Amino acid sequence: MEELERFTLTYQPFEERIEEYMGLRKRSTLGYDMQIHYAGFPIGHQTRYVTHSNVEYEEKRIDLIFNGELASAVNGIVQLAVTKGMNVKALPGRRRLVS
Repeated sequence: MEELERFTLTYQPFEERIEEYMGLRKRSTLGYDMQIHYAGFPIGHQTRYVTHSNVEYEEKRIDLIFNGELASAVNGIVQLAVTKGMNVKALPGRRRLVS
């Protein structure tokens, strides 16, 4: 019993929020870190347990990129192709903005 009393288990909750791809995707992770100690000294590595994970997409920012920067770049390439005498069949459609 004395030997078991020297072991302690510590839990620490964590929350991570990470923005990826220029803020277009947001990932949040919830859980806890666990560490076993013997007589105050850590045993092994700290273990991370994820209890919840969520990924969200920023539709408005995606639409702004498609309707703004990407559409103007594609239109510029198409106009350059037309001036060089290349055959252009159709321009890409614009995405509808989400309100």
